[in-house]
Amino acid sequence: MIDEKKLLSFALKKLARRQYSVCEMDRLMRYKGYEGKEIETVINKLLSLGYLNDKVLAESLLELYTLHKPHGKMKLKAKLLQKGIPEDIISIQMEKYDTPMEKETALTAARRFLIKNEPDQQKLARFLARKGFSQEVIEGAVWDLLQS
Repeated sequence: MIDEKKLLSFALKKLARRQYSVCEMDRLMRYKGYEGKEIETVINKLLSLGYLNDKVLAESLLELYTLHKPHGKMKLKAKLLQKGIPEDIISIQMEKYDTPMEKETALTAARRFLIKNEPDQQKLARFLARKGFSQEVIEGAVWDLLQS
């Protein structure tokens, strides 16, 4: 019982700083040296209180990586998988991130790139590829920007 209170306190301190997925929280607690039953109890408590929610976290990350730190569909999916978000939630979020939205995100990233760099088609394409955009989206964004 005392360990569960300490573990809950530990989890709440972590959650006060940022959102975590269920998988990330499980990893943190195991790293801290806690056992399966204690972890399961605390995670269930956090889920019932609404402090852990993979769906909300995935939506937040989608917004972050499309509006504020532009990334392509491939890199976004990799980041969500890295955070331990389940495949079914990821696929629902990826449906929201359609090709026109990805192209607009690529254009935003490209414009930011061009503020600091000279307009070079190859450099811009490599930059967008590193950000996880598809070849089709990269070609469209580069074409649109360099034509204007």
